[in-house]
Amino acid sequence: AVIGKKELMEKWPAGAHGGTFGGNPVACAASLATIKELESGVLHNANNMGYYLKEELLKL
Repeated sequence: AVIGKKELMEKWPAGAHGGTFGGNPVACAASLATIKELESGVLHNANNMGYYLKEELLKL
């Protein structure tokens, strides 16, 4: 989504600023890297560390 002043937005023809099926290579690479991180167990580790930190803080 893009927002802006009406005067500026009217200067672009509809769809000229991008599209749903553009397939930006940088966005695709970022998505693949994110998926790889999620599959590596990073969320499970973050959950375990959060639990550990909470328990240790409660001891103070």
